[in-house]
Amino acid sequence: MQKRGQITIFLVIGLIIVILAGIFFYFNRSSLKSKFAYVPDRLSNDAEIVKAYAETCIKMLAEEALFEKIGMQGGYIDVSAPAALYQSNEVPYYTDGAATEIPALDDISKRISDYVNAEFRNCFGRHPFREIGYTITPLSAIKTDVSINEEDVSVAVNYSLSVNKDNTETILESYGIILPIRLGFLYESAVGSGMNSGLLRRIMDAQASSNTYIISSSDCPDSLTNIYLKDSDDGNGKIIQFADFSTYYEHYFNSYIFQFAVKNVQVSGGCAI
Repeated sequence: MQKRGQITIFLVIGLIIVILAGIFFYFNRSSLKSKFAYVPDRLSNDAEIVKAYAETCIKMLAEEALFEKIGMQGGYIDVSAPAALYQSNEVPYYTDGAATEIPALDDISKRISDYVNAEFRNCFGRHPFREIGYTITPLSAIKTDVSINEEDVSVAVNYSLSVNKDNTETILESYGIILPIRLGFLYESAVGSGMNSGLLRRIMDAQASSNTYIISSSDCPDSLTNIYLKDSDDGNGKIIQFADFSTYYEHYFNSYIFQFAVKNVQVSGGCAI
């Protein structure tokens, strides 16, 4: 509840900023007409405020899913696979001495989509627009498509909304954001395509031979990604963390972590570039 309340506060603050910007634009559009050939009317500005609110909510939901669920829980929102416990997170075993079920990128995309679908409607459940004279009516079901790319994650939402202000209606249908989170890159570095590459493949090869693997600097995929090795809370497995510092340096206040668990193999070491 506290987390949801914090999201609502941030949304309202963001909305106020957007509205103030809209008011500034509205009162100065006479001067803007001399500089630009096209100037949106007031209703277009109203609709853009609602769209900005929707996309802010989508961004927060997607970031919540990626940072607090998908990354910390090995590609899962709700972990159903055998898992280790690490700092209150269930971290699925990607190997326990034999190959285990590893989520594909398409499955991870669907989990994020389902999460946004389930939560996005709440953004308009008790929205602040009523207080300033907007009537917002849903016209369709929510459909979310998530694309996990090497350098980013894109989220596109189709959700028809009727925005009515002063008896004038505008229909909004689509919203999109791009998050600079390198989930695709981290997944490929950890798992690889078709199990033909990635750190996990090398660990599983070690299981079949010496049952020992030492993570070294050659395993770090680039200069922005470190690999840390942690003990699970019960000490029966190891947590392998890929920490991407590109999000820390350029976009967020912390690095993005993608982690999974292994057991029944002697893994040691780590790498920090």
